[in-house]
Amino acid sequence: ILGITIVVVAIPEGLPLAVTIGLAFSVGKMQEENNLVRSMKSSETMGNANEICTDKTGTLTMNQMQVMEAYFEDEVMQGSSSPTLQHCNSFELISESIIYNSTAFIEGGENGSVKETSGNVTEVGMIKYLAQSKINVERMIEQRAKNQIVFKLPFNSKRKRSTMVIKHPSQAGMVRVFVKGAPEIIIEKCTKYIGQRGETVTMTADKRDRIIYEDVVKKFAKKCYRTLLMAYADYDEARWENLKASNNNFATLDDREAAEVGLTMIGIVGLQDPLRPGIAEAVRTCHLAGINVRMVTGDNLETATAIARKACILSEADMHDDEENYVCMTGQQFRSQIDGRVERKERTEDDKVGVQCTIGNI
Repeated sequence: ILGITIVVVAIPEGLPLAVTIGLAFSVGKMQEENNLVRSMKSSETMGNANEICTDKTGTLTMNQMQVMEAYFEDEVMQGSSSPTLQHCNSFELISESIIYNSTAFIEGGENGSVKETSGNVTEVGMIKYLAQSKINVERMIEQRAKNQIVFKLPFNSKRKRSTMVIKHPSQAGMVRVFVKGAPEIIIEKCTKYIGQRGETVTMTADKRDRIIYEDVVKKFAKKCYRTLLMAYADYDEARWENLKASNNNFATLDDREAAEVGLTMIGIVGLQDPLRPGIAEAVRTCHLAGINVRMVTGDNLETATAIARKACILSEADMHDDEENYVCMTGQQFRSQIDGRVERKERTEDDKVGVQCTIGNI
C-alpha cells in the first residue's frame, strides 16, 4: 500500500498527457523534414536506434551515373566524353556492346546533348557517354529493336553480370555474345583483349592482374568509380549448335552460362554516382548522437571504401586498423564469420562497410 501511495504521489496526473503531447510534437517536426510517421510510438522507437544499415546507390548517392574515365584499346581515356572514341579501331564494337546489351532509351538533342532518357541509370550513363562522344546512338537504338535476340541473362546480385546473345548484326549465320558486369568476375572468362591497334591479343595471367590490381580497376575504384567490364564472343553456326547440344539445349540459366566463356575484353568504364548533398554532415550528426552508420553495397571493396570515407562513414583511424578487424568486409568474409548462421555473428563496433553482399546471399 505504501508503494502504491508513493507512485500515485510521485507521478502527476498530467504526465501521460505530457508524454503524448511530446510524441505528437516529435511527429510534427519529423513531418516537416519529409518523414511520415504513421504511429506516434515509432518516433520513440527510432529514438532508441543506435545502428543504421544503409544502401549506397540512390540512398547515399544521387543515382545519377556518369562515365568519368574509360579503358579502351589498352589506353585510359579521361572525361565524360571522348572525341577520340570515334577514331578507335574498335569504336563500332564498343558502341554495339553498350547499346545492344542494354534496355535503356535515350533521345538525342543538338550537338550531342540529351533530351530524354529512360531505363537503368548505369546503362543511361553509358549511352550518354556515347552520345556526348558524337556517336549516333539513336540510329543504333533503332537497330537494336531489329536485332534477333537468341536469349538474354539479366544482371542479379549473385551473377554480377548481364549477357545478351543476338544474331550477328552484319554477318549471316553468326551469333554474337555481349557480356558486361563486375571486372573481377568477367575478366576470368576472357582469353583475349583488344589491343592498341584494335587487334585481339592473348590475355595472360599477368595482364589480368595488372588490369584489376594496378593499371585500371583499382585506380578507378579509389576515385569512387563504379567499374564495368564489357566483353564479347562470336560463334559460327556450327560451333553454336555444338555448344547448345552439349549444354542441354540451353534449357536452364546455368546451361546458358556456358556461352560466357572464351570472351574477348572490349574495355572497362568507370562511372561516378555523386553523393547527395548533406550526406557527410548527416553521418557526422549520427555519430555525435551515438548512432553507428554502416553501408551495404554491391560495389567492389576499393570503391566502397573510397565512398565510405567521402561520406564520413569511415574515419582515418578506421583505415589504420588491420584487415582482420573487418572494418570493411566482403560478403564472403561476412559469411565466413557467421558460418551460415546469422545468430552466431557477434556484432563489433568496427564493422562499417559490407560490400558485394545481399541479405539473400548471407
